[in-house]
Amino acid sequence: WPALGTLPLVRSGAVPLARLQQQHRLNELPSRLPALSPRGRDLLLHMLTYDPEKRTSARDAMKHAYFDESPFPKEDDLMPTFPT
Repeated sequence: WPALGTLPLVRSGAVPLARLQQQHRLNELPSRLPALSPRGRDLLLHMLTYDPEKRTSARDAMKHAYFDESPFPKEDDLMPTFPT
């Protein structure tokens, strides 16, 4: 995103932008997460968007179509509990 170059570590060269872009190629997600459904990949890509202005919010992420596919999320009271 346009403001990425203004971040202190990128601007100082501590985080080389070219290496950062090379190491984090999102197009590898399907091969690295083959069991993840297309909807799951779409949600993950929206959550991993670099530009915070374009990144999905937590509220919008919870409304994503991924949560409408099987297996469905369970209610909190059905989750196992562990002693603290």
